[in-house]
Amino acid sequence: MPDKETKNILTGETLKKELARLNKADMRYSLVLTVAMAVVFVPLSILPLYTFFSAEQKTVLFGIGCFLGCFVLLLPILICLFSLVRAIRDARLLKAGDWFVDVDEVRHKAEELRHKHTEDVLYFSRYGRLVSGGVAFQLASPGDAFYLVLYNKKKPTVVLHYSQKLYEYRE
Repeated sequence: MPDKETKNILTGETLKKELARLNKADMRYSLVLTVAMAVVFVPLSILPLYTFFSAEQKTVLFGIGCFLGCFVLLLPILICLFSLVRAIRDARLLKAGDWFVDVDEVRHKAEELRHKHTEDVLYFSRYGRLVSGGVAFQLASPGDAFYLVLYNKKKPTVVLHYSQKLYEYRE
């Protein structure tokens, strides 16, 4: 008698716990990065300006230099803040129960060169491009079905993906 394949079981409760764990990690990372950018890099950008100018020049030029230095550093800080706001939004969506599981089919998979490293990417029929990796990418082939966990029913965003070869979803 052949051995029966056993699949990992996904439930709404286990997915909710996994989403909460990922969101908590995202929030911590974004918060630390934002604080580091604001506390460390802003003073470091002002310090060279302060030491460069003489006492007579510090009045006008120092003010202009500080403004330009802070403005240049504002972009990375805004990027970090955007990441933090996205993590807070995801936490609210999770708390409100605005997430769902859908099944989609892999259209094709590719390894793409991005920023001097390779990304494993799956393309789905309805939800488009998704950076994958690991076992899910290796086992995927065109036509395979995946369980996709998405936030926001109005404008769906894929958060997690599970191959139907390895997982079974039960509500």
